[in-house]
Amino acid sequence: GSLIATGCDDCKLRTMGAPMCSIVGSTMILSCPDLKMASEFDPLVWSQPLPAQLGGGTMLHAAVGLKRQDLTKAVLGKGVCPTVIAQHNLGCSAIELAVRMEDLPTAQIILDKARLQDFIPEHLARTVASMIREGVRVRQNVPPTQSLFGERFPWVNAQLPSEGDVARPLRTAVFDVVAFSEEAERLANPQRHGGRKGQVQIRMCPWRDLLDHTNGMLEALALTCDCELLLDPVVEAFLFHKWVTYGSSFFLARSCVSAAMLALFSLDPLSRGSVPSVAAPIVACAVLGERAWVAIRTGGISSFDVFIDVQAPALVLGLAATTQLGMHPPRELVSYAALVLWCHAGLLLKGFEGTAALISSLHVIVSDALPFLSVLLMAITAFGQAFAKFGVSGEGGERGSATSTSDASFGHGISLHESLHMVYVFMVKGDGLADALGHDLAEEPWLNILWYLCSIFGTIVMLNMLIALMGDSFERIQGMRVAEFRKQRAGILREIEVCLPGVVLRWLNPPGYLYTCRPVDLGGEERSEWEGFVGEIRKDVKKLAAKLASHEDAAKAEAKRAEDTAKAEAARVAATQDDAAKQQDDAAQAEAKGVAALQEDVRKLAEQTEQIATNVDK
Repeated sequence: GSLIATGCDDCKLRTMGAPMCSIVGSTMILSCPDLKMASEFDPLVWSQPLPAQLGGGTMLHAAVGLKRQDLTKAVLGKGVCPTVIAQHNLGCSAIELAVRMEDLPTAQIILDKARLQDFIPEHLARTVASMIREGVRVRQNVPPTQSLFGERFPWVNAQLPSEGDVARPLRTAVFDVVAFSEEAERLANPQRHGGRKGQVQIRMCPWRDLLDHTNGMLEALALTCDCELLLDPVVEAFLFHKWVTYGSSFFLARSCVSAAMLALFSLDPLSRGSVPSVAAPIVACAVLGERAWVAIRTGGISSFDVFIDVQAPALVLGLAATTQLGMHPPRELVSYAALVLWCHAGLLLKGFEGTAALISSLHVIVSDALPFLSVLLMAITAFGQAFAKFGVSGEGGERGSATSTSDASFGHGISLHESLHMVYVFMVKGDGLADALGHDLAEEPWLNILWYLCSIFGTIVMLNMLIALMGDSFERIQGMRVAEFRKQRAGILREIEVCLPGVVLRWLNPPGYLYTCRPVDLGGEERSEWEGFVGEIRKDVKKLAAKLASHEDAAKAEAKRAEDTAKAEAARVAATQDDAAKQQDDAAQAEAKGVAALQEDVRKLAEQTEQIATNVDK
């Protein structure tokens, strides 16, 4: 293994040390004819651990070691290889090995084949989080009605559907046991229940380290764009448990501090010696420190939301310090600080289910409208300069003549920035030319032509295009409302966890298995987390697919029925032909027998005639 790795062209293999080199050496076995022959008689050969000097893993580890996707598919095709079993020497599974080598296509292949495994590695949640961050579609081959983790690594049914409290659609708990009875009863019938009883189903997610704050799952969910993953039931239970356990309390505390900062700023903290002028800097320092720490730890300094969250307390602190020093800040800065503070308060609405999608819609609409706004700004500049140049030309022309009086007054009375404002008013408010320039200039033919062009292009074309663009963006976000809400919640929980020490997080997220309790009647094929116009399209497509499938099944049944009928008719014709042939054979045989008997009679008659002739001669 060391000799092969020495001449290997892949620098990643050479830098990973001797254990990885041993895996490379074990790939020699994969091309051995005796092994291939033995695997035909005993498929378990592919899952046997290799010797320690060859890495101690399985044949799958060896195939991943050289990035041989063909060998990986061949090993996985045997169907008996434990795709997620831990390797002895490296202490990592085949999926983790592929991720460590940054071979994401191979990791995707292994993950697609990883189903119904009895053994789950301890750090598999960290590996899946790494794959999510790298953009691997971990729900690529999972049916929409099933869970990612439930399909690839099945939920363990703690018990059959039983009687329990159905007041809440979801309850979660963490237990350190797999087989339980009292814990299930406590989860199905909590001490404080809503009084409604019904059938509930308790299940367990077999990932013991799912809630561990060091596996990076929250970061991966906060940065992913895979809506199918965010709609997964296990992701829902994961975020719900963290939010109910500690996330909502810390978020409400942070919201109260931000609201207190806004209230103190509204009470005029710029007056020296007042209570708001003393309390506002203290609260602003606390908010600024927390937001700056979050921005540094999460690497989101370039984000617009983080920029607003950091800028708002910084402005309050700066204005308070300026006032205490006896200086008077500019009125524009104070007004801008009020605007930023209210934007900071509005961003806190991301933590609530009803308003998280609206905040996301604003982000998407602004992002989608940037190219349109560039074209609109260019159009405003073009029409504004056209109006301004008309006035400048009138000013430099025949100023002494009577016909150029209006042109001269237009040239003296409007500048470029004024003409830009005028064109903006034309497009947005739809004002007439006489309202902006007066009745004298409204009679100018060229100004009327410019006004008509500005109204048609700006008011009719561009603004209606903007409305259509905003409606499309809003509908797209509303169709992914639940996914966007869970993504926002994952981001908030991530910000909370980076502010808490590891000891507190280990206490808040004890090791164990995540159990969920849901009413049995929830879920199923008719329940969908997609809403809005896109959701209706999905439902219609699903119904159409079901109808086509039923038609296809009916067509297959009809074809099979016709085939059976054709076979029966062919069999009947064949039987008739056999009977006719048999009858012909029997008739031929009977005729042959008759001819033979007649010939025998003729022979006997000839003999008798000859005997008579002989007797007559005698």
